[in-house]
Amino acid sequence: MADQDLPQDELTDELEDDGVVWLEDAEGQVVGFGVLGVFDHQGQDYILLSPVAQLEDDVESKEPLDVMIMQYDVDDVDGAESFTPIDDDDLFAALSEVAERALEEAESEA
Repeated sequence: MADQDLPQDELTDELEDDGVVWLEDAEGQVVGFGVLGVFDHQGQDYILLSPVAQLEDDVESKEPLDVMIMQYDVDDVDGAESFTPIDDDDLFAALSEVAERALEEAESEA
């Protein structure tokens, strides 16, 4: 499972009603990501994202999806959502295993 190479500083985000997260990097480039799922790991929520362009092409392609795992939080006061990159390599490896199993289960149910 690959982590998308977005700069990890100055990320801004917005989750649209259509299940697309728009991330803006430090250079002002906006990239849309489709939400593949949200899962809990040790009391913290994480979100699986894949580039929208790749999801649209996936119908015709059998190439594996690029998947980004980010910490997912919702502010209790105003409901604002935040998406934080995973910096810890060991945590990322553990999350990748959990996410891979979840994606395989979802694929087998489809």
